[in-house]
Amino acid sequence: YRCGSTAVADSNEFDFDPAIVRSWSRRLNTTENCDETTSLSLMSDFGLPTVSHSIAQGFDQVCAAAEACGFPLVLKTAMKGIAHKSDKNGVKVGIENIRQLEVAYRDLQTRLGDQVLVMPMIATGVEVSVGMKNDPQYGPMVIIACGGVLIELIAERAFKLAPVSAEQVNAMIEQTRLARLLSGVRGQAGVDRAALVELVVRFSQLAFVLGGEIAEIDLNPFIVNQSGCTIVDALVVPK
Repeated sequence: YRCGSTAVADSNEFDFDPAIVRSWSRRLNTTENCDETTSLSLMSDFGLPTVSHSIAQGFDQVCAAAEACGFPLVLKTAMKGIAHKSDKNGVKVGIENIRQLEVAYRDLQTRLGDQVLVMPMIATGVEVSVGMKNDPQYGPMVIIACGGVLIELIAERAFKLAPVSAEQVNAMIEQTRLARLLSGVRGQAGVDRAALVELVVRFSQLAFVLGGEIAEIDLNPFIVNQSGCTIVDALVVPK
C-alpha cells in the first residue's frame, strides 16, 4: 500500500504536492546514494525546516558562498563517499571571518578534497536525532533520540510505526531524557517543543509516503531552540 499508484493518494492525505512525491519517487528509484545536499533538498521539498546551504568548490567559490551566507558559518566536506563527516573531522563550526574560513577550507581541501558545503550557524539549542528505518515486515519506523554527541552517550530510543500523530510524538519524547532537555535544565530556558512535534509528524508522513523507495533516513542533529527547529544534517539511504 506504500508503492506505485497509492503514493500520490497518501500525499493528498498528508497535504503533499503529488508532483513532488512522483518526482522524488522516480529520483530515489534510480539512485544508489544520496549526498547531504540531495538529502537536505528532499526534506526541504516536503516542507521540513532545513538549514540554507550552498555547495562550493575552490576558495573563490567558498568566499562567495560565505558572503551570501554571512558569518558565523559552518563548513562541511561535500566529497562523495563520506557519509559520517564528523568521523573524518570533516565539519568546521563557528567560523567567524575570512581568515578562519581559509584555514578551515585549506584543511578540508588538503585532507578530504575540494568540494564543501557552506551553511550558517544556527543558534544553539537542544540537539535531537530523528530517523526512519524501513522494517521488512512492518514498514517505516520513526525513531527519536537525543542528538549530536548525546546519541552515543544516552542510548535511549523511542520507536513508532509511521505515520505518527502529535499525541504519539509527545508520548515518544516522554519515553526519553529528551523531555527534560526540552523543558530546560540547570537554569536554561525551555525550547519550542511544539515545533519539534510538528516536524516529527510531518517527517513521519514523508517516511510513510516514500517508504517504498527509502531504506533509512538519519536527521542528526537538528537543533530545537526557542524560535523553532532546523535540520542541519541529513542522510537518506535509498532502497
